[in-house]
Amino acid sequence: MKSFLSQESFISDKEGGDCTAWGDHSNDMHPLQLYQEAFKEVLGINLDLINSYPSKSIDLDKEAVENDPLYAFSQQLLPASERFRKRFKAGEGTRLPGLYNNDSEFYSEYMRLSVAAYSIGLVSIRGVSPWTMVQKLAINHDSIMRLIDGDVPLSCPPEEKIMNLFESSLRFERELFPEWAGDKFVMEHHLQGFTQYVEENKFCDWDVRNMLTNPRVRDFIRRLSNEPVGTKMPPNSTVEKV
Repeated sequence: MKSFLSQESFISDKEGGDCTAWGDHSNDMHPLQLYQEAFKEVLGINLDLINSYPSKSIDLDKEAVENDPLYAFSQQLLPASERFRKRFKAGEGTRLPGLYNNDSEFYSEYMRLSVAAYSIGLVSIRGVSPWTMVQKLAINHDSIMRLIDGDVPLSCPPEEKIMNLFESSLRFERELFPEWAGDKFVMEHHLQGFTQYVEENKFCDWDVRNMLTNPRVRDFIRRLSNEPVGTKMPPNSTVEKV
């Protein structure tokens, strides 16, 4: 894990790199294991992990009450909560909303696009902060897609890296949930899910360097950086406040 003393040092560290997210990942430890170590070392707290993944075919139903995070929490960490779980399962409780939405994936992509734009001097870090620039870009997602005709160039890890990720994911599963990972259904579901991720390019990042070779994209980002947050700007000079 890296820490940066300033926004400038963050941009400088990325300058000249490929600005891919998968290039920074480590196969040594799962992020949850890093959190566990940090909490233990700094606060002396042992973190228990809730296994929210399916262990049998019926659990594949995302709408099943048993798959609700609150239900899973009580089942795994509060063994004396049978009465609560019975009432919750009967519909007396309030289901927790989803933690993620479809827009969340774009924020990481636009963060890397912002970093690439700063690194080539397209945007001044003293004029607009990286997170503000990310927000501006995300609001204008549709316009940016129109600029590139919806054809987003991708940077995908090589096959060797994919295989390393798969082997690491199996190891992480065994280390995080040893009593569960060896089940045949779990192993089959793991392989099925990983294969689907590969086929859907889930491990790929936007090739932001390639995107910035498009003069229309560069001009759009340059103009957008000077607009207030909340400006929705079509791929021309007209702006609209939202």
